[in-house]
Amino acid sequence: TDELMLKLDFRNFLNKKFSDLFYLKYVGQNNFNAMKKAGINSLKDITEKNRDKLKKIPGSSDWHVNKWLQQVECIKKGKIGFYKTKNAERILNEHLIIFDIEKDAWNPDIFLIGAYNTSNDEFVQFFYLDDEKKLLSEFLDYINQHPDHLLVSYGGNRFDELSVMSGLERHKLSGLSHEKIDICIDMPNIIVGKLASSDYNLKSLAKFLGFKFKTNLNGLQVGLDFMSYKNGNKNVDWEKIKLYNKDDVLATKHV
Repeated sequence: TDELMLKLDFRNFLNKKFSDLFYLKYVGQNNFNAMKKAGINSLKDITEKNRDKLKKIPGSSDWHVNKWLQQVECIKKGKIGFYKTKNAERILNEHLIIFDIEKDAWNPDIFLIGAYNTSNDEFVQFFYLDDEKKLLSEFLDYINQHPDHLLVSYGGNRFDELSVMSGLERHKLSGLSHEKIDICIDMPNIIVGKLASSDYNLKSLAKFLGFKFKTNLNGLQVGLDFMSYKNGNKNVDWEKIKLYNKDDVLATKHV
């Protein structure tokens, strides 16, 4: 964990206006402002002595204060803490199908799904540019061959799961009874240390934990490429996009 901590300290993108209070879990701009008014100006003020002040922060409680004290202790020691949650226990001990979808923000249609099966070390992709129903049917057939597997995505907002469910509903496809976990939602409770909220996105966290991405694409660019194809562009590099999708699936596996 010392080596991992050094990687975080090397982030030059943090400017002088960044407050170390933003490293605290569950602290956004509103809580930050309330802390400043209460005389909590830095991580040095996150102490047992200031518990009463911290509990008066809107939305705060003893539970939040305990989490903050725990996190600050990790930061002081230059360590990263790893903690188990119910979902963390499940993904460590059960068979998973880790999946990631590709679409654009304005079109509901999914055109690519990548999936990794932990029970047989298999990676598969479902790719149809103009036939979402066929894509979803094949994905549904695949996961239904593994009824005891958890479906795991990494988004923080259940985007992949909800997009698939919406597509199945649109095409009147049924039979998806698997439990689904967006593990990104749990990650701030699993990995604790000098991590700002943006550090929990997939690319940042996977890189921090040593994953090597093979492309420099992002979801916005992929969505724009698909929209460009729908508008008549036939020169999109789909192989690169497939590699980007595989990267995201395997990065989730790595995390």
